[in-house]
Amino acid sequence: IRTPMNGVLGTLELLSRTDLNNQQRGYLNAIEGSSANLLQLICDVLDVSKIEAGQLSLELVGFSPLELVQEVIQGYAGAAHSKGLQLFACLDPQLPDRVRGDVTRIRQILNNLLNNALKFTESGRIVLRLRQESREGERVMLQWQVVDTGKGIAAQDQQYLFEPFFQANGNANVVAGTGLGLSICKRLVHLMNGTLRVVSEPGLGSSFTFTLPLEQVGAHE
Repeated sequence: IRTPMNGVLGTLELLSRTDLNNQQRGYLNAIEGSSANLLQLICDVLDVSKIEAGQLSLELVGFSPLELVQEVIQGYAGAAHSKGLQLFACLDPQLPDRVRGDVTRIRQILNNLLNNALKFTESGRIVLRLRQESREGERVMLQWQVVDTGKGIAAQDQQYLFEPFFQANGNANVVAGTGLGLSICKRLVHLMNGTLRVVSEPGLGSSFTFTLPLEQVGAHE
């Protein structure tokens, strides 16, 4: 399903490099945006289907928690700047240099949480915190937290946040997503034997925190 959509997006990119008048360029931008949204919906639905069918397997590799945070923050720096938001990370100096885990899925969770924070925050700041919660031998518990100063989430909506296709009320000025992102995050964290929770207050912002057990490894693993 993804292959033809990638073909559409690739062809649209080639078309964007040709001579187009302003009206044609506007149509092209609209098609590109809709196609990208459709591809994201397809990917989200496939992820949910794989998880529910027990077919999503984790790929454990060695990675640097510090480098992962730096990479993710850099990826959202431009979008935050364009909205006039402060975006920064707070890192625990006791973090292990390298750990073993599914870095692709951890990055997916962080991207989803940061994307939501940017979407629902009009002023103020977004902070990504990472700390070592505990350590026993080579086993470490790392805690990631994404905090924003956005509109916050009503108490009656919080209990449904991680349900598939749920979208909170009162977001008329925000482009609607698939309603699957947080559900996927919750399921991925559960697959990795971790926990995910939210603390939010309307008008004061939101905080999403997930904790994962990981294995500390050497520099060459």
